[in-house]
Amino acid sequence: MLKKLIGSFLKDKIIIISIYIINSVLIIFFNLLQDKSNEIIYPTIISLFLLVVLLGWEWDKYYNFNKYLYKYLEENNTELKIYYSEHKRIHNILENMKNKHMNEIYEMEISNNKHKKFISQWIHNLKSPLSVIKLVSEKSILEDFKNLKNILKFESKILENSIDGVLNILRLDNFDKDYEPKTFNLVSILKDIINNNKNSFIYNKVYPKLEYENDEINIITDIKWHNIIINQIISNGIKYSFTKENKKNIYFKIKKEGKNVRLFIIDEGMGIPEYDIQRVFEPFFTGENGRKIGSSTGIGLYICKEISEKIGLELSISSSIQSGTEVKIAYLTKV
Repeated sequence: MLKKLIGSFLKDKIIIISIYIINSVLIIFFNLLQDKSNEIIYPTIISLFLLVVLLGWEWDKYYNFNKYLYKYLEENNTELKIYYSEHKRIHNILENMKNKHMNEIYEMEISNNKHKKFISQWIHNLKSPLSVIKLVSEKSILEDFKNLKNILKFESKILENSIDGVLNILRLDNFDKDYEPKTFNLVSILKDIINNNKNSFIYNKVYPKLEYENDEINIITDIKWHNIIINQIISNGIKYSFTKENKKNIYFKIKKEGKNVRLFIIDEGMGIPEYDIQRVFEPFFTGENGRKIGSSTGIGLYICKEISEKIGLELSISSSIQSGTEVKIAYLTKV
């Protein structure tokens, strides 16, 4: 280390050494021109002495600063020896880098803890449908085959939704690499989504009603992430609106107010209690309705909120018991 420091020091001080040599040569040359060769030795010795003193002084500061710099990089509690304003700037840069690094580590720890919590809760959620499937499959004497099929289909859907939810959460970590906003026609998007969910609407006796003022209402969004939000809201609307007796509707109302576009998705379901409405976006929160509906995982609306914040949508929910739930989405119409 010392040999390396000496080499670096001499390289850094090459200008001072070069100036000394040039100065000494000029003094000697000047005295030779004046025919004063006997006066050359004394000023040369003086300048050499001053150079050695200067280099010694500079070396002491250079060595101490670098010695403590190495310690500073290895140990967090080491203080730097600061001699120049340049050293102060280096110290500030290192402090900023260290603080940034510590913040990144802290954020990674929070993210890892969150992922551990999600995976743990997700595995716990998988136990219930797996137990039901196992129980049904072990009942070799089951007279109603259609009922068996419906049970397996229902529980399989729970598993599928749970897996999709966790995969979407994991994809959010690389959101910047998978985000491509473009201009889309909201009416066309909703028609496609409604058509893709046609079987689910019919099976659960919940029917979509799309209302809009004109056929061309453009928004700026990422189609994949946007559709995850809409599909999740539809899934919730169907899930909490299903009844065996009466048909229910889900209304999709598009309103353009000046440069703003808003989508209202309104179901006629059981509604959300007032004491639960403030927590619906929390991860794994199912609330009172979740305890009534066995397929609730509590991650759907959390994912919707996370995605909406990343793609620039304003998402809000209002509801009341037995009067249904209204989800409002405010869109970007220009970059």
